[in-house]
Amino acid sequence: MTIARLNSIKKLRRDIDAVKFRITQETSAATSCVSGGWRRKTVKAEDGKTERCTVLEGASRSPGSISDKVGNAAVNITELKKELAVLERRRGRLIAYIHGIKDIYIREAMIQHFEKEKTWETVALKFGGGNTGDGVRRAVERFLRRGK
Repeated sequence: MTIARLNSIKKLRRDIDAVKFRITQETSAATSCVSGGWRRKTVKAEDGKTERCTVLEGASRSPGSISDKVGNAAVNITELKKELAVLERRRGRLIAYIHGIKDIYIREAMIQHFEKEKTWETVALKFGGGNTGDGVRRAVERFLRRGK
């Protein structure tokens, strides 16, 4: 594991937040297309008992129509959810690595710096005992160089 890879936890969190925001935008865009004066209508089968399908009453089938916009939004949302799952899995693996470290001092320093995005100086102040930001950072770097 390297410092650069662990630093990617921060970027992954920002990317996850951005994808979640885009999902929210796509969802609201799709629902605003549907709710704009259209009514949902359930079509019954010939026997009058079973539901055949639900359609938007008054929706045209021409290209660029509301049903196209909703369909496109649904496809975009599905793709965004797949991307979100990949990003969360990557971030989860890195965090699991940090939480699996047996050395309490190193593990806590890494959690504070990489996961909670504290500066090395803030981490050193939290630990107390005359630690400096550089000293904590170097201890983490030594640990990573040893590869344990």
